[in-house]
Amino acid sequence: MTNKKFWLGMLVLTLVFGMTAIGCKEDIEADSALNGTWVSVGQTLVLDNGNFTMSSNSIQAVRGTYTTSNGKITSTPTNYHGNFLNLWFEDAFTSTWFTKDQIRQKLIGLYPGEEEDIDEELDEMFAPFDASYSVSGNTLTIHWPEDELPTVYIKQ
Repeated sequence: MTNKKFWLGMLVLTLVFGMTAIGCKEDIEADSALNGTWVSVGQTLVLDNGNFTMSSNSIQAVRGTYTTSNGKITSTPTNYHGNFLNLWFEDAFTSTWFTKDQIRQKLIGLYPGEEEDIDEELDEMFAPFDASYSVSGNTLTIHWPEDELPTVYIKQ
């Protein structure tokens, strides 16, 4: 489990450093300037009125919701795609979207007795994340707190 935990941690870091958030409710406030498909090195980010989907190297990765306020974006993952999870778990997941509870059940089946570690990693994967952003023409710049350099996306 230690090796899998390491790779799950790497998954979290990958997503935290290159993600924004899908799964919208009507009362979510989102900057309409963000709507569209945005591309950065190896990533495609689709933002649509408070919903997001992110793909990494053409593999669907995560979707969730986001809100914006005064140049800040808060994203909350709701699902991870099985194809993305399989990068760390060797084809343990089918090619569909999984909720936190579904991922938990699968991982507990793979690693019985590791519930505490699994829950800790999943809490981190599904936690809301804040960043600052700016849009200028066809360029979206997101400043993740842990990154020295911002992530720059170009609108497609």
